[in-house]
Amino acid sequence: WVKPSEFQGFISQKQAVVTDSFHGVCISILERVPFLYLPNSSVTKSYRNRRVLDLLDDLGLVSQVTNAERLADDIANLSYENPFTDKFEGKLLDERIKSDKWINRQIGEGPQYLGGRFDSTPRFFHSVST
Repeated sequence: WVKPSEFQGFISQKQAVVTDSFHGVCISILERVPFLYLPNSSVTKSYRNRRVLDLLDDLGLVSQVTNAERLADDIANLSYENPFTDKFEGKLLDERIKSDKWINRQIGEGPQYLGGRFDSTPRFFHSVST
């Protein structure tokens, strides 16, 4: 097994990645490393596939999904096509804003206990000085 930071380092140093994992896709996106997602054909893996496919659909990256028959051709084209366009960046920003709003709604529903006192200011990260 490798540590998460090592796994991220492996991906961030590559010119391109072919993966069947959710985390491989996420790190490729975060590091802006061109990638292909090869869904696992096992029926028991359908949930794992679905969450990756939903993410790629939300970000406009369904073109990064491949299959065994197309894999060789898609790999050959991978280095020529950058999936991280301005449109992608806009969609990613929209998803981050939605996530931030959801988090703030969840933690903003009442006083937060922080370091020996309550603070009713909804914030995701908050330091308390004593």
